[in-house]
Amino acid sequence: KYSQWGAYAYVGYDFDGYAGISAAARFDKTGRFESDPTFFPAVDAYVDFKRLLLADNKAVSSLKIIGGYGEAGRETVLPYEFLANYIANVPEVETGTELYFDGINRLISKEYNVGFNIGFMNDRFNNRLGFDFSWYKSNATRQLINLPMDNLSGYEKRKVNAGNIENKGFEIDVDFRIIQHRNVVWTLYANASFNTNSVASLHELDRRTPGLTNGKYTAVSQAYGRKSDKRGEVASADLDILGNTLPEYAGGLGTTLRLYGLTVDARFSAAGGFNIINANKLVEKGRDYISSDDLEKGDYLRLDCLCFSYDIPVRAKWIKDFKVNLAVRNLFTISGYSGWNPDVNSFGVTVRGNGVDYGSFPLIRSVALGVSLKF
Repeated sequence: KYSQWGAYAYVGYDFDGYAGISAAARFDKTGRFESDPTFFPAVDAYVDFKRLLLADNKAVSSLKIIGGYGEAGRETVLPYEFLANYIANVPEVETGTELYFDGINRLISKEYNVGFNIGFMNDRFNNRLGFDFSWYKSNATRQLINLPMDNLSGYEKRKVNAGNIENKGFEIDVDFRIIQHRNVVWTLYANASFNTNSVASLHELDRRTPGLTNGKYTAVSQAYGRKSDKRGEVASADLDILGNTLPEYAGGLGTTLRLYGLTVDARFSAAGGFNIINANKLVEKGRDYISSDDLEKGDYLRLDCLCFSYDIPVRAKWIKDFKVNLAVRNLFTISGYSGWNPDVNSFGVTVRGNGVDYGSFPLIRSVALGVSLKF
């Protein structure tokens, strides 16, 4: 039998646009996890300094400070006695031994964030510059890890909630309206994010993580293997950290130009500060371990889309709009990676398999031509 109950409450108030605050709370209880109900609070607020202090300032169009805190929980596993029917490489749990495997608490995530946005307006040239900045820090506690079991159970390992992962960084968005005219509009926009993921703590019995015994923990998605020399030969049989497969920074750049009936839109994306495990090389060499020779830099710059659209003027009364569109996607990628795609993840959404290239397919370059009519 399985049952779940919960309650949710939300309250918010806005002080006539000068400031606002909202709060939410959730209680719930599920039979799969802890016996006591779990409480998940959340709150966010903003203050509009433009309206409070700079209402008469024409140069500053907006100035707002925002911030928040929230907690969330999610169920990630089924009762262990049913896992073997759905997931490979999971041992079957015999009837009567479920207590060794059930009773796992849900994963809890807590996040703080603070940011601001500011905009500038120049009446003479009718230009506008917008800037958004946000900083965040989150901790995902109760992560599931494998620990040795006692000999009485008959199983080698069990999962317990003993891991803590920290994720922090900041994001920047910039929007610049270069030209603002009735028939000519040119805008430039960009965004960037800088992020670090690290293992904050583990169980004292988990000795598999490098550096755990001396109190140092590692980043998430580490490439773990054997170092090789300049000739590609293994220099040491000891396993070591070779690199990180998660980008330290990523972002995008775009521009839109509207010239009378013609609109041109170009969008770029980029990422850097990470490595790719080229498992294709590993298979070619017939090795069953990763070496530093299998790692390559994954930094790249890609033109995601170059799009054109044109509004054709039509004098017929029964045609309201006639537009022709041309979109070229994935036109080119600048990267030093020897494989087809530096933005690769052959094993889906799992973080542990992120940045591994194993038999992946290249991205499709496409050209699409379309016509739209409104009557």
